[in-house]
Amino acid sequence: MLLNRRQFSKLIGAASAPLLPGCSFLRRPLDGRCFADPSVSNPAAPLAIDMHVHVFNATDIPVKAFLENVMAKDSKYKRAVELIAPILERIGWDTAPTAKAELERLALAEQSIARCETEGLKAQIAQDRQAAYKAGRDSLISALNATPEFAPAARRNGKLGYSIRNAIASEIEDLPEDVLDYRKRLGRRQIYAQREIGAQGAIAFILQCFQYRYVNVFDYLDGYSGNAERSIDLMVCHMVDYDWPIAMGRQTATSFRDQNEVMGRISALTGGRVHSFAAFDPFKEVAFAKGLSRTSPLELLKEAVARHGCVGAKLYPPMGFAPYGNAKLQADNPKFWAQKWFRADLDTPDLGKRLDEALAKLYGWCVEQGVPVMAHTNVSLGPAGQFEELATAPYWGKALEKFKGLRVSFGHFGDTDIVGDRWFRRAEAYANLMHQEAGAPGEFAYADSAYFAESLSAPNNVRERLRELLLSTKTKGKAALAKRLMYGTDWEMLTILSDPYFEYLSKFVEIFDELAADPALSDQGKIADQFFGLNAATLLGLHRNEKTRLRLESFYARKGVRLPLWMHKLDQAEPKSA
Repeated sequence: MLLNRRQFSKLIGAASAPLLPGCSFLRRPLDGRCFADPSVSNPAAPLAIDMHVHVFNATDIPVKAFLENVMAKDSKYKRAVELIAPILERIGWDTAPTAKAELERLALAEQSIARCETEGLKAQIAQDRQAAYKAGRDSLISALNATPEFAPAARRNGKLGYSIRNAIASEIEDLPEDVLDYRKRLGRRQIYAQREIGAQGAIAFILQCFQYRYVNVFDYLDGYSGNAERSIDLMVCHMVDYDWPIAMGRQTATSFRDQNEVMGRISALTGGRVHSFAAFDPFKEVAFAKGLSRTSPLELLKEAVARHGCVGAKLYPPMGFAPYGNAKLQADNPKFWAQKWFRADLDTPDLGKRLDEALAKLYGWCVEQGVPVMAHTNVSLGPAGQFEELATAPYWGKALEKFKGLRVSFGHFGDTDIVGDRWFRRAEAYANLMHQEAGAPGEFAYADSAYFAESLSAPNNVRERLRELLLSTKTKGKAALAKRLMYGTDWEMLTILSDPYFEYLSKFVEIFDELAADPALSDQGKIADQFFGLNAATLLGLHRNEKTRLRLESFYARKGVRLPLWMHKLDQAEPKSA
């Protein structure tokens, strides 16, 4: 049975939405080289940066609250979601590796790296991959057998979502014991159109909730390092914080301080091939100021940037806050946040004003320190439709007008379905926020191509739509889309597609090779090099003597890490573009 993406999201798959990155296995030998050795990349290929990756697991988010309050809202499958949500959270939080468990495994991996014991490291990764897969598989099977609503009789006679339950249950019951056998089976699956997600994709997605973050990182790097033309030199991972918007302030099983530490250790372990954006939730910052939370996300962000190799801040406006202008939202609708999932002691008459103050502190510090912000701009994954609309371009226009010099990446470029006319207008709205004049709003506004899934099933359509956008902005100089669009995958979401998601990079290489050869775009510079790496480097501040670059050089020196290959490639590339 096939579910469309919306059905799957509302039922179960997005239970892992930000959780999951892939658990693929190493497809090729490492030729005796250390993972931390930059030569694992392709030194001859131009710079390639993936600006939009997730490597979280179930202990990093409030699974139950996310399913019930986000994925099940206004859904005919709401009962089914409410049935399985607490089960998934329980087994996820009990089974997936916590930060403490991961740090123990990272310590062993660091010893192998220090001695350049490649075989030992490969063996550890394989062992951890299998252990996490087995724990997830066994937990899913046990939960299935222990849940009356999933018993065969209930699956036959259920009136609500029974066919979906049949498909999900069948996939769980058929899971092989060995992760390599499982990956081989996935590799043989039929390719469907990008909007169709089979139960097999749903289970693949859920299983990622149980994986080690560092295993996901190495699997990703291996999967995207075999392309002859491009090989990912730097993956930028993003964290999210949903505790206060939808989970009543309840802390996740792995704290955000621990998440930041884990990602910093992974950054060092991989020799600077992985860096992260730490999560910032203005609701939690308001709660901290009111004495309702012991944690300030702004202070955690500052700590992550200073100590853990973090390079940015991740915002999630669809959770219920505007990038700026929340005071007016509340003035226009005093009951805007009066929702059953929202804590009443946070919803005070000055909440909008307090949110703007929290965001102003964030943006002011980011401008001062040259720290970029990445925001989810897809109108999706919020607990209410009116909240999801806060991800649209007009709200970001207010923030950019107020905080000139702010570096921001519009994740998903307004929406993932860029081929559709409706979504094309959203992309145009974000492109219109990009300006080239020094000191102008949007001087450092960029966008990424995360989850442009049509690139797998209809690459020609994506190419033509991107061509239209590139042509429509070509007269904007440094603010032309050719200088502002960045490569991104939203990798963990790609694992639910029935398409071969590891072809995402090669498909975009083909798309941009063709765009680069288009005479109408010949005056837009090296379009492919800009898209795959140079634009991201400019947003991040990775050029010589820029603030992020200096912080990372200090981080590498403290951790005993050689300067990574991406840095050498960038220094050898053409002069910095804006």
